[in-house]
Amino acid sequence: IGEAITVEVTGTLAGHTTTVKTSSPTAAVTAAPVPPVTGTTPTINGTPQVDQVLTATPGTWGPSGVALAYQWFAGADEITGATNPTYTPVTGDIGDAITVQVTGTLAGHTTTVKTSSPTAAVTAAPLPPVTGTTPRITGTARTGSTLTAVPGAWGPAGVHLTYRWFANDTVIAGARSSTFKPRNTEAGRRITVEVTGTSPGVAAVTKRSAPTATSIGVLTPTAVTITGTRKVGRTLSASTGSWGPKPVALSYRWYRDGKLIPGQVRRTYKLRKADKGKRISVRVYQSKTSYLTANRVSAKTGKIK
Repeated sequence: IGEAITVEVTGTLAGHTTTVKTSSPTAAVTAAPVPPVTGTTPTINGTPQVDQVLTATPGTWGPSGVALAYQWFAGADEITGATNPTYTPVTGDIGDAITVQVTGTLAGHTTTVKTSSPTAAVTAAPLPPVTGTTPRITGTARTGSTLTAVPGAWGPAGVHLTYRWFANDTVIAGARSSTFKPRNTEAGRRITVEVTGTSPGVAAVTKRSAPTATSIGVLTPTAVTITGTRKVGRTLSASTGSWGPKPVALSYRWYRDGKLIPGQVRRTYKLRKADKGKRISVRVYQSKTSYLTANRVSAKTGKIK
């Protein structure tokens, strides 16, 4: 090894002088070539995400007895200490593709290195979710009455809760607080409330209550009475007592022997000549947004003098 080789040829024949010829030298002699280790391209299994384990599958290597070594890379940078068949990405790897390099060695063979295809870019670990229980609705499911969302237990501490109310699964515009007062437009519909919990660094979570059916609000009138002197020229007054739930709007209609007296719509009525000998009564109507209108009629007075 290391020497050049020549060959010398000598020609002889009786009656002739001998002739010797020497070849040109070869290049220096080298050692016999070493067979290489053989191996296939490794692959990476797993999700390229912070805190998710990636596993190198080396493929098939030979001959028998090949020792495999691993080196992981983030982008073009070698990851210090990442020399195992598995690697768990860290925050510093976010945005980089991960590759693994597998090196096969065996005595009497040349070393072979194979590199995997890159993964997708590493992403951040998913945020832990807010925890919360299913909310419930308290209160009378009736127009004009207040419904209250009871959110239940939520975490972590300091979680911020927001609310959305729905009628038959359609969001109710402007209904964003923990309370809601159904209107006539919501009567007969299923009301639900959706509670969303948010907190910095934590994934938001939304929970929705079971539905509750809404009915029209009912006003509760009490008896109507007439006070005042039953004499022409005197004034009668309608007294309603406690009507509600308050506040309510009241309107009046006065009657003479059961017939409507045109234009008399106030709480008081001044008796006139046409009333003499007649009996007077009053019907009071109460109304309120999101409630059915209710009314009550008084008893007739004695005859007007």
